[in-house]
Amino acid sequence: MFSDFAGLDLRSQEPLPRTARNLLSSRLVGDARELYFAAAPTTPTELTASLTGAFPESTPRAAKEAFEHFRRTTPSIDVHVVRFRCLYLRARRLNPRECDYSEETLAEYFRNSLHAALSEELYKWQL
Repeated sequence: MFSDFAGLDLRSQEPLPRTARNLLSSRLVGDARELYFAAAPTTPTELTASLTGAFPESTPRAAKEAFEHFRRTTPSIDVHVVRFRCLYLRARRLNPRECDYSEETLAEYFRNSLHAALSEELYKWQL
């Protein structure tokens, strides 16, 4: 997919090439697809502005803070575990020196991310 965008200057005011428009309309899903059709960007600059405005790029610091301050209110422990792991892996990928935590530190962050209902659900899950 990305090879079709090779050489496309995202700061350009030139109209989006037809192949890029067709590819975007066929490959985008969910919120990104709705945003693409609602904004109807005609240039790479407009496309970049609309997508990064709604889906901001994660900086290493923001990824680390998102992981360290992760709290979940849903009572589903399996969803919480997956989300916790995804946030940690993203933080570690973007900030490998500061986010390469030991197992003890990860366990502490995980315990801190749980609320009472999730703790009870985790206990039931282990039985």
